Amino acid sequence: MKPVRLQWLAHSLILGGIFLMAIWPLHPLVLARWYVADGTRRMNQIQRDAGASSEAQYAQALQAGQAFQTALRWDPLNARAYAGLAEIYRMWGDANSAARALSRACALAPRDVALLVRLGDAFRDAGQTELATATYTRVLAVQPNNAAAAQALEALKATTP
Repeated sequence: MKPVRLQWLAHSLILGGIFLMAIWPLHPLVLARWYVADGTRRMNQIQRDAGASSEAQYAQALQAGQAFQTALRWDPLNARAYAGLAEIYRMWGDANSAARALSRACALAPRDVALLVRLGDAFRDAGQTELATATYTRVLAVQPNNAAAAQALEALKATTP
């Protein structure tokens, strides 16, 4: 080999190593995003295949839940992963676990009004009407014209003695 080619190869290897060292700290965030996208894709597949057997839907939901949990292992501060996990719990009828996961998601993304509405719904489904009322009121304080929160709050007031 000519010395110029060896020099070029050495420079390429050095620059490649520097590039990898620069992006390596970001790899957990990239992997977490990938797993959240995978879980979301599986959730969308469940919604598209509404007529599929319950075993097939359960298997898809299980894989989606595993993807969200893997995302949280890579990035424990990923609000989207907690929100996706909450949706899995909701599908399985575990309103308390859904509320816990959504509480974490809302703590990580406090300005996300859609998450707050979902948290209120989870509290309502879990029978925690005081927390649901407080959450819907919080949504309306931030976004007074939020129809979903206003309707849910009115429905709670109508059913609460």
